[in-house]
Amino acid sequence: MSKRSNLLLWGGIFLILGCDKDIQYTFLNFKAQLVVNASISIEDGLIVRLSRSVPPGGDEVYFKDLQVKDALVQVIAEDGKTFTLIHSEKGTYLPDSTFKPANRTKYVLKVSHRTYGNIESDSVIIPQSNISDAVIATITDKLSINDEQLIQYKINLQDPENTQNYYRFVFKNIYATVNRKTTASNSFLRNPSSTSACSYFSYFASKFIGDECFNGKPVTLIFDTEIEKLFIAPGANYILPSDMSVEIIYLSKEAFEYYRSRKVPEDFEHTFSDPLPLTSNVKGGLGMFIAYTSQQFVFKVPK
Repeated sequence: MSKRSNLLLWGGIFLILGCDKDIQYTFLNFKAQLVVNASISIEDGLIVRLSRSVPPGGDEVYFKDLQVKDALVQVIAEDGKTFTLIHSEKGTYLPDSTFKPANRTKYVLKVSHRTYGNIESDSVIIPQSNISDAVIATITDKLSINDEQLIQYKINLQDPENTQNYYRFVFKNIYATVNRKTTASNSFLRNPSSTSACSYFSYFASKFIGDECFNGKPVTLIFDTEIEKLFIAPGANYILPSDMSVEIIYLSKEAFEYYRSRKVPEDFEHTFSDPLPLTSNVKGGLGMFIAYTSQQFVFKVPK
């Protein structure tokens, strides 16, 4: 085959692959459902956000138009006590001051709506933290690929007997002079061999590690995190953080599985695969009711 023929052949292939065609899908018998995004913890209390589902590929809808603000929302504690939540704003429901969540206590979420029906969650238990004093932070003499200074976090996690361990890590920059916090966008696991044979993953700026990473032994994770500059306005001088922090969130298993199901595969071979369903623990609707315990470690950044 001549060189000219090869060029024509490859040109034809690229032309075919480059053509787009819009395909319209019709979802018969679609019925809108309640979508719940709820969490409970000792540190942050109980927060429930409600919206409704829409058919895929439909007309564009603003999120404010999806919020459900007139539902009956209740949480039932293990001892049978029922607490009714009050709509606060933008589809968010909060309990009154008499509700005090407790560790190792089961809670069930129930929601009722005249249009979208009733939903009930599986019971969740706020896990007892095993974190204690687990973090050491040091400023390194190395620079990131962005030529930014790095802070190194050494996080020691134990594996208590008869306990499942699921963790989420969130790194933040704290700028005291302007009363502002930002999530550190560039954090990297420096010792990946510690999690090479288990379920460690990243989801946006958060890092996650699952119970199978422990196998009866403690795990030490070392993260390098950029000390990020904050520009107040275009052309203005930047400021450096006064402090940096890591929040270690001790998750229930269902919360860990939910975040793992939300992680989109990045490998090329997954490009044309079917989307994976999100984990849900809600019957009669969509979404999650998760439980967690968190502990924050704050460190001064030397000037």
